[in-house]
Amino acid sequence: MRVKLLIIVIMAATVSPQIMAETLPFDIQGELSGWNYFVGDGFDSTETQLGLRYIPNVSAELFTIGEGTVDIELSGNLYYSKWIAGKQGETYDLKPYRLWIRYTDDRFEARLGLQKINFGPAKVLRTLMWFDRLDPRDPLQLTEGVYGIRMRYDFPNNANIWGWGLFGNRDPKGWEFIGTEKGTPEYGGRVQYPLGNGEVAFTTHYRVLSPTVARSGDVVVGKNTREHRVALDGIWDLGVEVWFESALVNSPFVNSPVDWQSFLTLGMDYTFPVGNGLLVLGEHLSGGMGSAPFNRDEKVDLTGFLISYPLGLTDQIAFFQFYNWYLKAPYYYMSWQRTYDFWRFYVGGYWSPRTNTVSINESLATPGRSGLQIIIIFNH
Repeated sequence: MRVKLLIIVIMAATVSPQIMAETLPFDIQGELSGWNYFVGDGFDSTETQLGLRYIPNVSAELFTIGEGTVDIELSGNLYYSKWIAGKQGETYDLKPYRLWIRYTDDRFEARLGLQKINFGPAKVLRTLMWFDRLDPRDPLQLTEGVYGIRMRYDFPNNANIWGWGLFGNRDPKGWEFIGTEKGTPEYGGRVQYPLGNGEVAFTTHYRVLSPTVARSGDVVVGKNTREHRVALDGIWDLGVEVWFESALVNSPFVNSPVDWQSFLTLGMDYTFPVGNGLLVLGEHLSGGMGSAPFNRDEKVDLTGFLISYPLGLTDQIAFFQFYNWYLKAPYYYMSWQRTYDFWRFYVGGYWSPRTNTVSINESLATPGRSGLQIIIIFNH
């Protein structure tokens, strides 16, 4: 019954915007996707998941103020998934995806509401994945938003400055494994400045941790525990594009001396003039926790490698390889994507000798040791 109701809602949502858009002063769009996942933990164990997702999006320009404009965006996330073999479970929900109002002019932007905030030059193993959980293997590039205000000003020399304040985001986001204290704000900022044939940036963020026991069960967070983050990143085009992202995080815990976290990502990519252009990208992330800055009493090292090649105007293939140096385990992922004006077809497969070989957080986790993903996407 739930599946039938979901299909009716999606059909109505995909048809009516075409009619409404002719008469209403809104831009109404949507993205409908369906998937089939085959997940295995070995050759004798396979589970299957079916799912549907619809993301309707309404945007409109409200009015002008001097040389600037005020516009809004409203979108939701309606989804249903069911394991039809193995786990025998189902998940369904309807929640807001983006909900913001924005003022923009030639150099300034201010956005208030539920929005995506991300930055940094890294492509796969992102040290600066602070407020999103974008997965490079996801063709939809979906991520939860954060509630708050974000402002940005661009200077004539291409430098820019950001500032943000967040409120009401209690669940862990990005790399976080501990949520934010209820009723407390978060705030931070970022400065980007041109340097040579590229740019460097400094970023900082502050929040109060939720007083709780972390999921690992061995770290206790006291009341009014403050977390401070600072980061430095840069990117340059030297014929070969190179970049780095580094971050230092201080979170004093009650029962553990491991109060400092440090991360460093180094990366480079180059498009070889072979056929339609062969993109080769490599990144290495080194992270650790310790009792002093840059100590690595607990550490993680990951290396990522990506090859991407367009077969033509509609088809693209890609190959990922991650290697977890602590587990001494590789992870392989291959994908093919075909794109039309309104449709996209995506097939991806992965394999690893261990489950969640590259799982530092949920965005880099895939269920089981092996799997096949088939996704069909329709945009209107």
